[in-house]
Amino acid sequence: MSVGSFKYASTHSPITSFDIPLTGPTTPLLPPTTSALPLAALPSSRRTYLQDYFGVTLPVTHPLLAPAVFLSCAVRLEPAGAEMAMLLPEGPGSLTTMFADWGQGCGSEQYDHDWSRLLTCYIPWVPVISVIIPRVFTPGMLTGTWVGRGFEVPEEQFNDLLAPQPSEDAPRHPQLHAYPIPMQFHLREYHAHDRSQTLGCNDSSQDLGSNGVFKAWLPQGVGMSETESTTPAPCGSKYDIYDPVTAARRALDEEFRPTAPFSDGVYDIVLTAQTGDDFGSVRGHKSYYGRVRDWDGLILLFSVETPGEPSLIFSGYIQGSTNLVGRWRETATPVDLPGWEGVWTMIKVE
Repeated sequence: MSVGSFKYASTHSPITSFDIPLTGPTTPLLPPTTSALPLAALPSSRRTYLQDYFGVTLPVTHPLLAPAVFLSCAVRLEPAGAEMAMLLPEGPGSLTTMFADWGQGCGSEQYDHDWSRLLTCYIPWVPVISVIIPRVFTPGMLTGTWVGRGFEVPEEQFNDLLAPQPSEDAPRHPQLHAYPIPMQFHLREYHAHDRSQTLGCNDSSQDLGSNGVFKAWLPQGVGMSETESTTPAPCGSKYDIYDPVTAARRALDEEFRPTAPFSDGVYDIVLTAQTGDDFGSVRGHKSYYGRVRDWDGLILLFSVETPGEPSLIFSGYIQGSTNLVGRWRETATPVDLPGWEGVWTMIKVE
């Protein structure tokens, strides 16, 4: 599953749609080779099961298996000792150590976002209206330094996965090798607090590639710039850089305002990320832009293309409040076809 992850659902609704609830076709655009449909495309009778929760019966959707497999893959494929020190010159050197530390001494509240997704993210044609269920993403939780790995299978071997199997009895790709690629970046969030100043998006079926999903849902021709006040101004829209003190004050001001989607008053989140100086001097400097899908908290980043390095997109969820887990893929292949892809996992370290 970690190698041929394009065949399995790893999101609650396909990444081809940013604005949810959906208003277009009844089935979101899916690669034709997808054998396991996302929950959004399943019949309604198969999307949920009933769960007794302190005397209340709730419809709960099925957890996605892919993120757990991706985390397990990351630990099993991790190099050790001096080899890891060379691969990851900055930050903790062991994913196993970080995963072991993660969760110790923490309460169940760290899983609130995961729980909320299971309660609400299975019918993308119906708006979520609830004053009880916690938000699937807390603004500000991405801001900080992240370290981890991407895992890739050589592109030639990946292309073999797409070839028809000669016969049912023939062995299928016995020599697949996944290699760890160290990742590190400092990530910042920018929040729109005025609905009239938010960006649009480009997720129409006519242009899902170079100006849609492959640009992290940012509208066509959008550019990113930062003013002296560290406020980005893409296409004339206004997004304020996340600051925990200001955010806390704003949450109190917005708490009793019914016009805000949540008490924090955040209508949209745009992301920027850059590799650190030490890491970049060894592995190369990279920049990323992205966005957070409000419906299920899906994070989508695209890496700015550099000489000798193709542009990639990274999609995933925050799992357990501190793990960023998902899939990456190249952008040369049309979005409705499987492209060369792999797994990425990261841990927030500061």
